Amino acid sequence: MTRKRNAGYSSKGFSYAEQSQAADCIICTRERPSRADLRILQVIEGLTYQPGVPTARILLDIISEHRGRTPIRYRVIHRGKTKATLRKYSLEATTPEQRLLNRTYQERLEPNPKDPDSILFHQRTNCSDISPEGLVISLAGPGSCFTQLGASLDLSPELGERGPDPVFTSYIIPPQESEAIQPRERAICRLELELGERTYERLVRDGSGFSVDSHKRLMRDIEAYELEDAPEELRDLYKGTVQRKDCLLAPEKYDIVVFQNLGRRVRVRPSSFNVTPGPLPDRALKEEVLWFFGNDEFYLELEYV
Repeated sequence: MTRKRNAGYSSKGFSYAEQSQAADCIICTRERPSRADLRILQVIEGLTYQPGVPTARILLDIISEHRGRTPIRYRVIHRGKTKATLRKYSLEATTPEQRLLNRTYQERLEPNPKDPDSILFHQRTNCSDISPEGLVISLAGPGSCFTQLGASLDLSPELGERGPDPVFTSYIIPPQESEAIQPRERAICRLELELGERTYERLVRDGSGFSVDSHKRLMRDIEAYELEDAPEELRDLYKGTVQRKDCLLAPEKYDIVVFQNLGRRVRVRPSSFNVTPGPLPDRALKEEVLWFFGNDEFYLELEYV
């Protein structure tokens, strides 16, 4: 979830030069109002900022657990225009990002010796301790979508294309072509997002700095500055799901990993709050990643080096 001060757009008499806007954070909701007990146990957001490239690539590893009795899907909402791909999670280091994530999470995500189609996830109990008991997490994806549809799925926006820079873009997980998430299912998937050029220019573009924010702060920005002037279809979807307490799914844990050597380096501003640096297991990682844990109201402000 990223905020940045921007110019060139106004809403209700305020310009983005006067606002701090949240961009690369996600909001999770149920597909429709329901009492089904779906939990988002963990979100791991990986970020790389490439100078001279008019987009930002965001990796989101999402671990869900369904404790209800009715099959269910969930929705991921991201600010602005995005392109989305859902991928099967793997501990194999096939990309530089995965290599760094494997090193960062070596104590929390590990192979399951009893089942190659799952991994063991050790939950964080506070800022430094992890549970010794690992939860078994399926690699088949939510609703076993990767078994049914393949290991890489291009997602279509729920409401179709909404122009070069809409208020938000939403996606249904798993896609409708797959079965829904089944009771007692725990699964992990990787959602890869790329910001559209106009959205990148407005929210992230090279400048003095930007921030990664909690879903609550993102919601306040949308509701204060953009929702009233949004197209009716987007406004109705937001009010009918995100603003309903029986739809919103607050991630129980939200981690941020900034890949320092894969793009432009950043540093943390002292105005950040409610974020805790992660205890890196490998001292050499300090030169390669920034790792933080955030709560419901975190604000991680970063600036380019």
